[in-house]
Formats: sequence, structure tokens, C-alpha cells
Amino acid sequence: MTTTSPLPKLNSDQLRELGLSQRADAVGAYRRILKAESRARSEGEAMLARVLGHLLLELYARRKILGDQPFEKVSIEVTSSPQGDDSPLFGIGQRYLDRLIRACASDFSSYQLFGI
Repeated sequence: MTTTSPLPKLNSDQLRELGLSQRADAVGAYRRILKAESRARSEGEAMLARVLGHLLLELYARRKILGDQPFEKVSIEVTSSPQGDDSPLFGIGQRYLDRLIRACASDFSSYQLFGI
């Protein structure tokens, strides 16, 4: 079975280099996604949390090119979802997978492994 790699931890070198800790909103949103990933009940849910986490990190890393708005939109979506209920975060991850990432993919067979 194919699995996805876990998200980098908050104290990882990768996130230190990115400078994520300079913004409280970034840390708060990413922390919520890490919690959702750790509480996922299936590999499919974990993958959706990882999609969302990697998207947030990429938007943060490229904010000099894209501006702050794309990062802030995703960050607000994450932090405004109800605390203690991860299903909205998995739903956000699914939406970005369906509408953004799949549009860039040429082979959808790997998504079928997760029943998505």
C-alpha cells in the first residue's frame, strides 16, 4: 500500500529555515493541521491533512511571489474551523485536492488507493 510522508514537525530544520515561527497565525494554523494528522483515523484522512499542511507551507514560502492573501485565506479557513473536530480540516484538504492539485495531475490512479 502507498503511504504519504508525515508533515514536518514545528521544531524541524525545514520550518526553522522557512521562518514560520515569525507569524503566530502561521504557527496556529499549522499546529491545528499537525493535530488533525496525528488524530486521523485512516491513511486517507492523514493524506488530506498532509495535503492541507503542505499547501499552507508552500503558500507561506511563496508569499513574496503570490502575496500574503493566498496563505492568509487558507490559514483563516483552518483556524476558524471548530476546535476538537478534525472533519472540517479533512474537508478543506479534500477540496484543495479536488480543485487544485488534481487539476495539475496527469495520473489519478494513486488517489484511488485511498478511496478518494
